[in-house]
Amino acid sequence: AEPTSDAPADADAAAAEGGEGEGAADVWQTVGKNNKVAETTRMEASDASPITCIFGGQLASRLESRGAAPGAKQNKPSITIEPFQCLNVDIKSSGVVSLEDAITGLCSPEWIDGVEMEKGQPAVRAQRQYLIRHPPPVLILHLKRFSHDAHGAHKLSKPLKFTESLTLKPTVLAPPAPSGASNGSKPSAPTYRLFAVIAHHGQTMRLGHYTCDVRCTPSAAANASVAAAAPAPDAA
Repeated sequence: AEPTSDAPADADAAAAEGGEGEGAADVWQTVGKNNKVAETTRMEASDASPITCIFGGQLASRLESRGAAPGAKQNKPSITIEPFQCLNVDIKSSGVVSLEDAITGLCSPEWIDGVEMEKGQPAVRAQRQYLIRHPPPVLILHLKRFSHDAHGAHKLSKPLKFTESLTLKPTVLAPPAPSGASNGSKPSAPTYRLFAVIAHHGQTMRLGHYTCDVRCTPSAAANASVAAAAPAPDAA
């Protein structure tokens, strides 16, 4: 289980179960006042590699039912911590006009019907919300520019505003302490600087090509110009 340094003074986090190997996950429960379970957290396994060290982050998916049927057990919130290397953001909504809007939409609550919160309990309507628990050192954002319907895939050619810097709002970041903690501090908002943009040229998923624009320093650009102007070596 994860260290409990972020737990409040009146709560204990205890590992309930765990496993080893591919697909294994750690599960623990946050116990609040009167030794009652406040929420259950599950962390999906992730293999460490140079790629995950650079691009790897974590999402916290919180699932919580609103109310319960008469006589039914009140379900506790469930949190699943999932690794990611790329955030897929939807831009289809007319309210999404900027990159910040798309990230806010990804982290907005949504309602889901027929959710079985606990094994053996009746399905309920629950609210799910994704928040960024651990921002990666290098953030990759994938804009979902293709929508699908009964007639196939259609490209969304709408413009999207973005600047050279991106600061993640505190509202899209998961709190460092369990929900309801009296001493939970606000998460710091990291700022990213735009490094590269990959663009798809074409109107369908079957045709087109990609281009990439990469930021480089003046010295790197000068070296590239010199290399391009240098005569080619004689063939061996």
